[in-house]
Amino acid sequence: MKKGLILRPSARTQVLYAKRMRDLIEAMMKETKRELLALYRSPDAVVLDEADTIYTRQAQELGLLPALGPVTEVMDASLAELAQKLLERIESKFTVMFNNAATAISDMMVKETLATSDRTVSASLKEVSQSVTLRMTPRVAQMVDAGAAESTALIRSVPSKYLSQVQGDVMRSITSGNGLQDLVPALEKQNVKTLNWAANVAKDQTRKVYNNINKARMQDAGVSKFEWIHSGGSNKPRQFHMDRAPAGLNGGIFDFNNPPIIDKNTGERGIPGQLPYCGCTMRPIIDLSDEG
Repeated sequence: MKKGLILRPSARTQVLYAKRMRDLIEAMMKETKRELLALYRSPDAVVLDEADTIYTRQAQELGLLPALGPVTEVMDASLAELAQKLLERIESKFTVMFNNAATAISDMMVKETLATSDRTVSASLKEVSQSVTLRMTPRVAQMVDAGAAESTALIRSVPSKYLSQVQGDVMRSITSGNGLQDLVPALEKQNVKTLNWAANVAKDQTRKVYNNINKARMQDAGVSKFEWIHSGGSNKPRQFHMDRAPAGLNGGIFDFNNPPIIDKNTGERGIPGQLPYCGCTMRPIIDLSDEG
């Protein structure tokens, strides 16, 4: 039995992916906070006479509402409806921006990851076999397309997820009666949470695409077995992935055609990096049946 080099994804690709997502997200956060602060600080909450709909001069200036008509009554409750309209407009704007950027970001990640796979799988297999030639096959192409599609969908989902959470923070700040005193720290907390999520998604998606492409490349090269390598870098590692085989997965030799159980709770089978935020990786194992 011969072991190739451990296959590790590109940290550079993860950083590039994370930065492009972060730039988009920070732009959305900055505009959301700026416009919400302006709305909260407007003293001109009023009810228009005919439709009994609540408007403010601030909303009119933001282009959310028509010109103000005759004033009949002042009501603080206007803030909830106006904040909702404001968030809907921001979501509409940034949904377009994220949709337009998602394909380019995902294509960049997949292209970089494919190149990393070319280099690392080739170097790994040459440790044990000098006759390996890697090429783009239907199996590899399928992994590339699937990875790009999943990444694109995740990026496009960001505005809706983020602004839904912000809307909850807004409504709680209104019902509590504390206004900006509650909203500002809530936004800061939500922003940190979202940026951390984006950084983790960048790592997770890059690892998933990398491992799936590597699996396809090794199978195409006639390699059927791999060794599970625990990353050791997670703050909350999965104990089953960390424990040494045969009690756990770490160091175990498995077959791509009959992969191990990776989640004892669900019975799901698969390869390193398949479960959410799994940082494990692998290396090829070649025995006589592989070489034959």
